Amino acid sequence: MTVSTISEDHFATQFAAAYQDVAGEPIPDDFGLDASMADLELDSISRLEVVQCLEDLLEVTIDDEKMRAVRTPRDLLQMINSSGLAGKKR
Repeated sequence: MTVSTISEDHFATQFAAAYQDVAGEPIPDDFGLDASMADLELDSISRLEVVQCLEDLLEVTIDDEKMRAVRTPRDLLQMINSSGLAGKKR
């Protein structure tokens, strides 16, 4: 069985789309996967909304409990890829 992973480029594009959907504006030009959620001005509710958008865009289900440890978009990507969630529809 092959485990799917999400590339950094694809994830960054999808994260930017989710951010724009929630924030109502494009993600900052200096966005990087190592930016903290606080630097992106995402409070806890906005973070959950971004995650919900990403679940739809990436067709994954992300455990709310595991989200507590996520501090950056890269953390989220690593969690998805290491847990085998990539490519698994809800």
